[in-house]
Amino acid sequence: FEKMISGRYLGEIVRLTVLQLWKEGVLFTNQPNNPEFLKPMAFETRVAGGIEADDTRTLEVVGGLLASVGFAISSPEDRQIVQEICVRVSSRAAA
Repeated sequence: FEKMISGRYLGEIVRLTVLQLWKEGVLFTNQPNNPEFLKPMAFETRVAGGIEADDTRTLEVVGGLLASVGFAISSPEDRQIVQEICVRVSSRAAA
């Protein structure tokens, strides 16, 4: 039961981590504004799962999923970092 409930918040944990890196200028430096992403729970756990599962060379799925949450432009480095965040949050939750 506990893992079921905590799974609902994995996307929010990812969102808060990405948000911090975005504010620090590490991610999405070409996109200074994304009001949609600032809203709590704007990044669903299913999106994080899709990002984690992307095994394409250019992380095309990651790019599409980031666009769906308001980051229309993402660099390959942005995609790699966000995917790594998703992997780490997911693996930590599974432990």
